[in-house]
Amino acid sequence: MKHLVELHGGTVQAFSPGVGQGATFVVRLPLVVAHHRKPAPVVSDVPVVPARASENYQFADLTGVSVLLVEDNDDARTLLKTILTRCGADVRAAENVPAALALLNATPPDIIISDIEMPGEDGYSFIRKIRRHEAPIGRIPAIALTAYTRTVDRMRALAAGFQTHMGKPVEPTELVAAVKSLLATTSRS
Repeated sequence: MKHLVELHGGTVQAFSPGVGQGATFVVRLPLVVAHHRKPAPVVSDVPVVPARASENYQFADLTGVSVLLVEDNDDARTLLKTILTRCGADVRAAENVPAALALLNATPPDIIISDIEMPGEDGYSFIRKIRRHEAPIGRIPAIALTAYTRTVDRMRALAAGFQTHMGKPVEPTELVAAVKSLLATTSRS
């Protein structure tokens, strides 16, 4: 937890009056004031779909895109699947590497989004297994989605075989844009 708090610019302190008397943990996070403005008109050839009428955000259209989502946390998996599905993607989700490999071999997706830190086998092992496959499976673009966001973590994810590294918590619009961008980039190569 300390690592995650520090990544967000915060601090963690622990206090205890003595052995067997419990402990108090104080987490301090910086206050960020966000100003919600109406966005400028978007000039793009990428189609967009509004999230909800009450929000001023635009999401890329992922209609026809098949996604393999690998996330061990039930709540995070549900949230990410909901975001991607609302943008039109066909999402198959797995909670661990063996389940993901079974889904991958049954029907290869257009793109993979994988957590890194998972019990049993991690995302690095998962992507290395995928990259050992021949095309087309071995060339499926992949996004690493992780709470580990230091430069060394990013470099490790890219070296393992991910094309993109994104930190948690991820902004939904950024995730959808990354999916769209990575698919556009890899389809040209």
